[in-house]
Amino acid sequence: EHGYFLNNYWTTYKEGVEISYACLYDYVPENPEAKAVCTKNNWMPPPRCIYKKSCEKAQMSNGYYTQVKDKFELNEEATYRCLAGYTTPEGNEEGTIQCLKEGWTSLPKCIRDVYGLCGVHECHYGKYSGEQNYKPTVTAIVKLYSTPRKEGNLSQCQIKGWMPQPQLHCGKLMEEALQLVLRGSMRKGKSKYVDRDVVEFSCERNLKRVGSDSSQCYYFGWFPTFPNCTEEPKKPCEQPPPIDNGRPVKADRTQYSHGATVEYECESIYKMIGSKTAKCISGEWTSLPSCADKQFEITRKCPPPPQIPGAVKTTEIRNYENGEKIAFTCQKYFELQGVKEVMCENGKWQSPPRCTGQ
Repeated sequence: EHGYFLNNYWTTYKEGVEISYACLYDYVPENPEAKAVCTKNNWMPPPRCIYKKSCEKAQMSNGYYTQVKDKFELNEEATYRCLAGYTTPEGNEEGTIQCLKEGWTSLPKCIRDVYGLCGVHECHYGKYSGEQNYKPTVTAIVKLYSTPRKEGNLSQCQIKGWMPQPQLHCGKLMEEALQLVLRGSMRKGKSKYVDRDVVEFSCERNLKRVGSDSSQCYYFGWFPTFPNCTEEPKKPCEQPPPIDNGRPVKADRTQYSHGATVEYECESIYKMIGSKTAKCISGEWTSLPSCADKQFEITRKCPPPPQIPGAVKTTEIRNYENGEKIAFTCQKYFELQGVKEVMCENGKWQSPPRCTGQ
């Protein structure tokens, strides 16, 4: 509905066939790739066209949008700023609204600060000297109590608020934490933290956390310090294995580190198939070559392998050497059943795997 198939030559399709589709105006494919594959259980993913919701820029006074555009897509956010002497209803210079299916979450609004007063921040382990509210140009000192007692900085009440802003313990953390925690993430992230707040850290897959998995806000700052995310040590390889009619060259070590390489050679009457270099990857030797008999080099070649339904086309249209291997990968929504790779033996391919619909 609201779309059509491209190159729609047939009324029925075989399992494994992939087809592209397009949507009518104001509709977009539910699947960003706009493709579907015929499986035994119907088309996967289902070819659907959904309505492309958008929001027109809402009119506002005493402020302006930071983005130069008139229309915003579904779930897109619009940011606006208020002119000098005006703030959002929440008292901020900048506000954000979001385009939803029902429309904007709220209308942008900038209101004048009628009183022109600076309120008192919530200050842990301390207090402001004097009044509860301050008129512009009045200066106040923040007294911070810890062990030992110390004085805070002077701040002046201006039209836009306190300048500079009084420093709260543990203030903004998100950017600082994500820079310190390399390739990791932080749970319970917010813009400001107060006494006894706790944040938790985790590392990406295949990375190891060094340090505590959490940190707590105290009057003196964060404790314990933030962790780091480092790469897990890679497993080494044992001695490279022998191959039929060949051997590794100068493989005199008992252990090889991740990324190390060794070269192979074939016996005099055999020809090497593949790269002569093998590499240690996480405890396993990869890309091992084969050694084929030179006397049967011509007669023992294999024709191009057959294309398996549902498989990704990765092979070349050429004859393959005896002992040469090819690997198979299935398309999205298909599962490989059987061996991952097959070898050319005496002019014939080993039995290939199958790609079945999930």
